[in-house]
Amino acid sequence: MAFDRVKKILDNALALDENKIINQILSNKSFQEFIIDLNTEGQLFDKGINSLGVKLSDIGGLYSELTITRSRKKGKPKKSRSHVDLLDTEVYYKSFVIRLFNDSFDIVSDPNKDDGTSLFDRWGKEIEGLTEENLQKVIDAIRSKIIPIIRARILA
Repeated sequence: MAFDRVKKILDNALALDENKIINQILSNKSFQEFIIDLNTEGQLFDKGINSLGVKLSDIGGLYSELTITRSRKKGKPKKSRSHVDLLDTEVYYKSFVIRLFNDSFDIVSDPNKDDGTSLFDRWGKEIEGLTEENLQKVIDAIRSKIIPIIRARILA
């Protein structure tokens, strides 16, 4: 049967479940950390922007002098009043997690502060999530990981 190998490859290709493969990639802890770092470090810390690309200082205003003074007393690098990064105690950044669904994922965090206020109230829910640029980085990273997985499964 000369075509048995070809039939096997075709059967394997038809049996592929792209959502399962993508979720396998997204379930990887280091991949999730990569996504979270794009949100926290790449957007909030480095650029002071939300997932829509809007500067946080344009949404919720500038840091207060009290916040700047507290940061200096903690020995943190000098903060600018206008570069809002929501880092302060680092508790917020550490609360970020990835929630997986069958065909998508969400970035979620705990925006509630000890004083009973929520970061969402001042800065908006869009502090969670990726800009189009960072979402494209995730898509590119998934693509680079998915191609070898698909090849291996088809040729198995």
